[in-house]
Amino acid sequence: MTAGLTVKGADTLARTLGDAARALEDLTATNQRIAAGIVTAANPPRLTGALAASIRPSATATEASVDVSVRYAGFVEARTGFLAAAVATREAASLDLYADAVDAALANVRGT
Repeated sequence: MTAGLTVKGADTLARTLGDAARALEDLTATNQRIAAGIVTAANPPRLTGALAASIRPSATATEASVDVSVRYAGFVEARTGFLAAAVATREAASLDLYADAVDAALANVRGT
């Protein structure tokens, strides 16, 4: 004897889970906010202000980054750790932004 199983709402669940997955494929806006927070938290040493002025947030669908355009930025970072400190300072807030993005994507998942 074979028992039949009917799942109500399976089509809706599959569609809305797919929508959530697609929303999470592109986190550019979230990554931009994360990178901007790191830039704001960065406190480089200031002699002329050129280093501080050269720090810019950057983001793609899959990563947040901070670009620094002056040639000597790596040397200053190696001696002071100003960017590493900014990343560490913003870690919890960055994780919260990712959690918010996941929550927003999953908020519309329905099974019925």
